[in-house]
Amino acid sequence: MDLKFSKVTRKGPITIVTLSRPEVYNALHTDAHFELNKVFDDFCADPSNGSRSSPAPATRRSAPATT
Repeated sequence: MDLKFSKVTRKGPITIVTLSRPEVYNALHTDAHFELNKVFDDFCADPSNGSRSSPAPATRRSAPATT
């Protein structure tokens, strides 16, 4: 995968995800957000990393109701 806004490094059983947008203090914008989503989806789908969980579906939380 060609990464533009992040870097993935594997050191044995450790996977390190580093944001790479120093010009904006690593703030996320839409493209960086989707890239990170793909990075973590790929991580969860890779059986060699020892992860036993699958990615949870994205949900949107609403503010609690006030009475």
